[in-house]
Amino acid sequence: MDAFGVPYTGSNVLGSALSMDKIRTKQVWLSLGLPTPQYRKVTAEDVHANAAELGLPVVVKPANEGSSVGISRVTDDAGLDEAVALAARYDGQLLMEQMVVGDELTVAILGDVALPSIRIVPKGQWYDYNAKYIAEDTQYLCPGLDGDDEEEIRRIALAAFRAAGCRGWGRVDVMRRAGRPGKAAVGGKRAGPQAVAGRAGSDPGRTQAIRTLGHRPPGVRAGQAVPHA
Repeated sequence: MDAFGVPYTGSNVLGSALSMDKIRTKQVWLSLGLPTPQYRKVTAEDVHANAAELGLPVVVKPANEGSSVGISRVTDDAGLDEAVALAARYDGQLLMEQMVVGDELTVAILGDVALPSIRIVPKGQWYDYNAKYIAEDTQYLCPGLDGDDEEEIRRIALAAFRAAGCRGWGRVDVMRRAGRPGKAAVGGKRAGPQAVAGRAGSDPGRTQAIRTLGHRPPGVRAGQAVPHA
């Protein structure tokens, strides 16, 4: 659209391409000192060695997918080979991250403002594809946090959004250890890119989000919000 001079809303080519690549997004965040889990690029040959370096539990995922597609949460060495086999069904490199167990939140960005966070409470063990798009009992609590905790997560989300070259509007997903519950409960399915894409006048809408799934790197204190790709 840039090449043809077609106006659109949301992130440009750079922001869209970067934030759809989990590995490169993490490289940018780490270079800027943003709190994001330590990671390794993995293959079937080196998955066990990389897991030993990072320490279990870990999350294994395709680097270029979204919606929790191809993701496995691995708590023991026996599950690593199956996790890599699942992730390898999809194009691109494979990513292994340290796993953080805690509150999952999402923060919408509109212009230069981080909107109130939403804490996501699935009925299952984690916010997987089923909880996102099929289950009717996933809860969405807004605001997700209170006071200084809410301010911190919004600050980190906005910094992560800007660092990835995104603009206009989007979403940053965050994991937070030992978070407090939100005040208002909202039920229903999560709105993915297809659901929220729209038009501004005659301009094609564009969706861009920085995807994250739950982890905490060494040195990040309990209760600190951690964005991840």
